[in-house]
Amino acid sequence: MALIAPISAINSWEGYKYQGNVALYVTLSYIEKILRKKKSLDEYDIQIEGEEDFALLKNGQYKSLHQVKLGRINLDENDKFAFITEIIQNGAEKGYFHVNSNESIPCDFLEEWNSVLSKLNREFQKKVVSKSDLSSDNYDDYIVLEYVTANHKKASKYSIIKYKTGRKKDRRAVENAIETIKIELQQYVNEIDKRKQHYLAANPDKAEDWCLVEEWPIKFDDIKEVKKQGVQTIKKIVTVVHPEWTFADDKYCGFLYEQGLGLIERYVTEFFIQNKKTDKCLIPFNGFYELIVKDYYSNYDDSKEFKYFLVLKKIDEVFRKFRADNCNHKDCEKCKKV
Repeated sequence: MALIAPISAINSWEGYKYQGNVALYVTLSYIEKILRKKKSLDEYDIQIEGEEDFALLKNGQYKSLHQVKLGRINLDENDKFAFITEIIQNGAEKGYFHVNSNESIPCDFLEEWNSVLSKLNREFQKKVVSKSDLSSDNYDDYIVLEYVTANHKKASKYSIIKYKTGRKKDRRAVENAIETIKIELQQYVNEIDKRKQHYLAANPDKAEDWCLVEEWPIKFDDIKEVKKQGVQTIKKIVTVVHPEWTFADDKYCGFLYEQGLGLIERYVTEFFIQNKKTDKCLIPFNGFYELIVKDYYSNYDDSKEFKYFLVLKKIDEVFRKFRADNCNHKDCEKCKKV
């Protein structure tokens, strides 16, 4: 029961850095919760792109879809319809928006979903024709076969037909797809109603949208804020797994954070190079966990990155000692000794 085609907007790691940091932070947050419950991480993966900016899975089933918006929120009714539909078609529990501290998502997703649904139901009543069948250019009154395989806006009638037909544009395939779509749309209506009733029964004072869509509770305005929160989450994970690691300060956990970010970068880069448009870029939670709990001090020769970290740490210590012993000026840029 799928209506919205999964897409990959990954062009390269450079185009995914902010989303990648948010994806890492969310993954770390879930890892901490799972470990505190003394549960296994074996069942969990994060998927980069495909179904929204990233998604979390358990045993191959979607738990949540996540869309990241650093700037202004500018969602039209098709965007909201597509997001709700993707949550349901993937069997996810909920969809989350990650927005900055000045933004909030509107509470009209279900209202807009129903608006688009009404329009689609009207569109799918129209006759399927070829351009050669028409004597005028009044194409809006029909479903035109030649338009099916073109590129269209997400959640539009033609984009849904294109996905359901597998890019076929013969009349029989399109007519059969439309009948299937109409049946599936009603199934979506039933599922939304069921979820809404169940959620509002337990949360009568909440907005009905929250049965499917919410803002992530912690908001970020830039990558620095995401990294800061991610580093603190790693410290909590280390405390759970290795409470004896007294050396795991902010700098060390910052190093671990960069290792997690590097893991995502490697997966995204490989996915981009291999051009796996029909595949999924999945990263197991255990991959992040192994990087965090690895004893880098005992395995010093295994990690070039850790050697760099130690060198930079030593430089920082020497510089701090120099300032403490030789300088009282707080602003190096204004210091006449520089």
